[in-house]
Amino acid sequence: MLKLTTVFASHALFQADAPLVVSGMSVPGANVCATLRAPDGSIAAAGCDTAGEDGFFRAEITTPEASFDAYTLTVSDGTDTIELADILFGELWLASGQSNMQMPNIFMNDKEALLELIHSMKIRVYNSLPNVYTDSNSPPWDPDYFCNGEWLESDNRDRLYHVSAMALKFCAELYPLLNEKRDVPIGFLNLSHGGVPLRTYLPKDAIDADPAMVALLRRIDRYPERKKWNPSDSPNFQQCCSQYNMRIAPVTGCKVRGIIWYQGENECGSEYVNRIYADCLRFYYKVYCERFAAHPNDFLMISSLIYPWTYGESGECSMGYLNQAFIDTALEAPDKFAVMPIGDLKPTWVAHEDVNPWHPVNHPIHPAPKYEQAVRMARLAAVRVYGEEGQTAPGRLISCEQSGNHLQLRFCDVGSGLRVDGCHPRCLYVAGSDGNYLPAACRITAPDTMEVWCDEIAEPVHAAYAVQSGEPMANLFAGEYPLLPFFTDTEHRLEIEARPWYDSACNAVWVFQTVEITWQDVFFRPVWKALPGSEICHDVAFTRSSEASLRVMSEDGSADLGVSVSAYKYNRLDLRKYAGLSVDLYNAGGVTTSLALETEDDEVLLVFSDEESLGNGWVRRRVFFEDLPEGEIRRIRFEFDKPEGEVKYVNLERVRLLTK
Repeated sequence: MLKLTTVFASHALFQADAPLVVSGMSVPGANVCATLRAPDGSIAAAGCDTAGEDGFFRAEITTPEASFDAYTLTVSDGTDTIELADILFGELWLASGQSNMQMPNIFMNDKEALLELIHSMKIRVYNSLPNVYTDSNSPPWDPDYFCNGEWLESDNRDRLYHVSAMALKFCAELYPLLNEKRDVPIGFLNLSHGGVPLRTYLPKDAIDADPAMVALLRRIDRYPERKKWNPSDSPNFQQCCSQYNMRIAPVTGCKVRGIIWYQGENECGSEYVNRIYADCLRFYYKVYCERFAAHPNDFLMISSLIYPWTYGESGECSMGYLNQAFIDTALEAPDKFAVMPIGDLKPTWVAHEDVNPWHPVNHPIHPAPKYEQAVRMARLAAVRVYGEEGQTAPGRLISCEQSGNHLQLRFCDVGSGLRVDGCHPRCLYVAGSDGNYLPAACRITAPDTMEVWCDEIAEPVHAAYAVQSGEPMANLFAGEYPLLPFFTDTEHRLEIEARPWYDSACNAVWVFQTVEITWQDVFFRPVWKALPGSEICHDVAFTRSSEASLRVMSEDGSADLGVSVSAYKYNRLDLRKYAGLSVDLYNAGGVTTSLALETEDDEVLLVFSDEESLGNGWVRRRVFFEDLPEGEIRRIRFEFDKPEGEVKYVNLERVRLLTK
């Protein structure tokens, strides 16, 4: 009845120069021996163990150095013998998390290039294949060491389509570096499941041995109990310990170089705050280091931050707080944790029903640029784990000081220096003492220093960057990596609404819309919409301070001109906090400018009554919110009433709210 845990199979790859515990089941009391033989038949390592009362054995050996040599592993209990062929030793990583780590190569546009690239590389993947669980066949309450899995070689294209895109690209990036001077195969354990919290990867025996973790899980009503294991109102696979029992337990005995992790969406905006998630993350690391680290004193967990999505109500920064948990752990223990931002990447995704059966409507909680993020994480591993020269961490904020109407921000780990990828920063905000955040401008004054301000906030107190849900493509960088998100107000709950209409050159806003009650349809819509009789375009020839102004025109010159901005979730027009609004206009002489504020049932028309000349044909006009309609403002309209036939266009830029 000799049986090995699932990870021990032919064509496996195990961590070189490390302990390897060959585990499985035999007759209680049986003497089980594991023998590793080199290609020439010589014994490279051997170890024995006596099977316990439960039949489980653990025979430990020490693995050889990395090479392309194919070894044979023989396990015998005196009655039965199992022989595993073509065993390699090299660098092995554990790749885990939820759907963004699970998201397979089949969904990547450039998957064929990657699979062709690795075809002849010595890359191997252990792919977890647990049963399909239902209410009547739930994930196991106890660890299942024999849950289904398979080892894949790099030429098995059909199967590699369905393993983690991020992890496979991560290994492909590291492969040339590791093989510059000697032969080093590389691989990963593909152990992810969509829609699961971090706690599902925790083992119950470790939880029970830690009173603090037991207390934490009981406090949030997530401690695993047998009587609650398969409730009808909760997916069992999301319960505490479930993923450990069916995915992690089968790789018992393996040692790995480190962990790459992409998870957190399930906790974001739920019962977790950054402190609780960070506590769980520290516990996860401690347990996995004890059980899986090839070298416990040199064991790195590299986490991707989570991508902007609909976390909580409009304006809430739940995503920012969850990401801060990763950052906090990395700051506390930089020898154990590393993080990589992702919010700068474009929100591309696979949306076609025939290609993406997971989500038949647009659902970019799964951004498709997994290969781009994997390249960054591999670069970080190259420096932090394998000793390459380079930047050791993404840049992060270390101080914020007020200087007049500016904030002086200072950063560390900036590499070659701070930079803005574009003409103006995105996702950067400042607030006064009232806590109302407005988009900020910035000026880089030194490689590690940046001034930030908003002209409408006389005394800025706090700054925040890339923390708001529903706002992708942040564009601040430090050296070769994106800048880490930050917020300086740690005493109050953040609320930040994106205001894409602050930038007249911005032509699209990311819009979330509920479809069929539960599904989210997410796509870009125009920021600016021409009113009937008008046309709009971006004008790079006539502009004062923006990349482009917005030209509002009428083809035949007969109609009045107008343009509107609509409110969306995460882009509310919350004007009641402000005193008024200003806008810079070109070619507006003799034109009356009005602002219409629309709610679902009402409309108020306000006339711009204050004007300041800016020179060269530009004026700044202001309107004050003395009378606002009842209800939520759904749309604002800029209307330009012109003398008949005299004005065919007006250029608009730099719309700004005026603080009270």
